[in-house]
Amino acid sequence: MTCHKSNAQSSASADVDVLLRFIESLSLSDIEANDIVRVVLQNTVAPPSSGGGGGASAPAPSGSSRRVAPPNPGPPIVTSVTCLGVDFAYHVPVPGAEGPFYIVTRGTDVGIFSGWEETAPLVLNVSGCSYRGVPSYDDGIQCVESALARGKCALLPRPVRPPSPPAFFKRGPRGGPPAGGAGAGAAARKIPSILGPKWPTPSDGSKRFLVIF
Repeated sequence: MTCHKSNAQSSASADVDVLLRFIESLSLSDIEANDIVRVVLQNTVAPPSSGGGGGASAPAPSGSSRRVAPPNPGPPIVTSVTCLGVDFAYHVPVPGAEGPFYIVTRGTDVGIFSGWEETAPLVLNVSGCSYRGVPSYDDGIQCVESALARGKCALLPRPVRPPSPPAFFKRGPRGGPPAGGAGAGAAARKIPSILGPKWPTPSDGSKRFLVIF
């Protein structure tokens, strides 16, 4: 097979030499001659074979081993205490987030959180929660990684709020609105008339006017 390939390449080279001598005898411009030679070489000279089979994939760039949570996944919903291991993809703040930073190792979600507003719903009224503030994002990464390695992290169930009791209102004897309000069960008030024929006249005979606002 190798001998046959070498003979084919030698024959192709000889044909190219013959063609070059033929082109020299013609009145062609340099551009036309180069185009002819290029086309002939492309159709006669075999391309070099690629070396090695099953090309190896490029090595992955070396970078930080920090975990990145999916965008806004939301706290996972659990119904009982779930212990976590080192393979848990814990929550981290978005790039560029500012502190203060808090770590939650036991709560309705676990990881590093930016600001108390984001941390409070994960730990307040949650039995057995564990959290604290950290000086920086890097310190938070180290603390969470260490807690996961020691088996100190767990997801806790969310607190269950008791249902609000129904509101009852005292109704009047005839089934109307609450007693004291305007309705069928409310007693009508008798308003005395202040402008009548028996309105008293001042003793000095002067007239007085009553202004009602």
